[in-house]
Amino acid sequence: LAAAAWHRAARAGVRQVAVPPRSLLGREASSSPLAEAGGCYADAFCVRVAAPSATAAPGALFARAFFGSPVFRVERALLAALGFRGPTDAELSSMAFDAPGRDRVAAFTLAASTVAADGSSELLFRWAVHGRTWLAVRVLEGNAELELLFGSALLDVPSRGRGGASRALALGWAAVQPAHALFSRLLLAEAAAQYTCTLTRPHGGGEGPGARLERHR
Repeated sequence: LAAAAWHRAARAGVRQVAVPPRSLLGREASSSPLAEAGGCYADAFCVRVAAPSATAAPGALFARAFFGSPVFRVERALLAALGFRGPTDAELSSMAFDAPGRDRVAAFTLAASTVAADGSSELLFRWAVHGRTWLAVRVLEGNAELELLFGSALLDVPSRGRGGASRALALGWAAVQPAHALFSRLLLAEAAAQYTCTLTRPHGGGEGPGARLERHR
């Protein structure tokens, strides 16, 4: 099952990249008091897709595709069993993801968002106390492609000998990291497929996502 998931993500072109230091996730991770002590974990994955022919808010569309993907629906069901309910699929399909502190999907609350002049955008979500999830859409040169990025951060990583963390807890964290990376790759691959299948592909030329975003404001 793990091998199948890996090959599926690889076919989609998902790859792991360094967390951009100036991104919302990069700044959040570097500002953690535990960053220099190695007590902060952050990662990022990316995939390229064809730019849609028209969209007013690529970041919100990506977020809806991400949280509405088949893989994440399983996670939403598990979180609902733990008491983190909402939104419904119908409510999710209309979310603009432009209200930090109010927009929430299960345990994930929007903490910050940015939109650049070219249409590139970022969304940072908080979960639990120390968890962060980051979604970003980067408009590539020429406006023919978009780069979809998904990252996670844990701002207080269990580490043996730090903060009284037990050996079992530290080893447990180390053991789940490979599974987390595999799940992240598969989740991004599914979100990218969901994103592209709901949009019209460009047919050459035309205005770029940034110009379209300004036109729709």
